[in-house]
Amino acid sequence: MNRFKFLILIILLSSCNKNDENKLLYNQLKDYNEFLKNTAENQKSFLVIASEENNYFKKRYDSLNKIELKLQDYFEIYRYKDRDKLIAIRDTFNAKFKLGLKLIPPSDYKNIDDSIFNKVIQIEYLKLRIEFQSRHMVFRGDRFN
Repeated sequence: MNRFKFLILIILLSSCNKNDENKLLYNQLKDYNEFLKNTAENQKSFLVIASEENNYFKKRYDSLNKIELKLQDYFEIYRYKDRDKLIAIRDTFNAKFKLGLKLIPPSDYKNIDDSIFNKVIQIEYLKLRIEFQSRHMVFRGDRFN
């Protein structure tokens, strides 16, 4: 009977440690998520201001912004419903627009908590958004003037 009590105590302590680790990881992911959100919004603000000053850039920005908004819509639709669909959309977007981001393989998502998964996938979508803005929406060279 004492062994059984000892075993339960060990299980409880180990689950508390894991819970503390998850809380720490979740808080770090939350901070990184906020940083990426701010970066994406700052970059978007720059793009909006630049598009107001340049007619050619405005047309380009409008069409590319629709693509970016569609990505955000897909993310919001499938965020809490279907992990596999979210991962497939993420990988397709990365490949289709040749963003070249190294993303977490789908097999690594199998054994993580839903709260951690949601933060990690949100971070990856923000990274896709920032990279898409940088590669396709920001002008370089003499076309911008």
